[in-house]
Amino acid sequence: MKSKDKEISKKIIAYCKKVQKFTRYVTFDDFMENDEKSLAVAMCIAQIAELSKILSQGFKEVFHDFPWKEIIATRNVIVHKYGDLHWQTIWQVITEEIPILIDGFENALIELEKMEDVE
Repeated sequence: MKSKDKEISKKIIAYCKKVQKFTRYVTFDDFMENDEKSLAVAMCIAQIAELSKILSQGFKEVFHDFPWKEIIATRNVIVHKYGDLHWQTIWQVITEEIPILIDGFENALIELEKMEDVE
């Protein structure tokens, strides 16, 4: 694994937390009515996917429980099919997947720290 994986993981966590901040106490209807909020969240999710794409292969092999293909595919849908975005799916990512990503990347950072201590 590469040292950049740790920094990338921290950035992913930061974007996930921004998504949570932007959508805290917000219903799906509120989200859909607020273009600034929905577009900002879509950009954060695209950044999460883009950053995931540049994690080292070693990182992805060690943390193979992450759905890497799906994460990266989300970016492609947001960037290349923006007019056709299925906002219900984005809402599902916000409410179901983002908390899992935060936990997973926070645990990955702990594991990376342990690996550094061994070296």
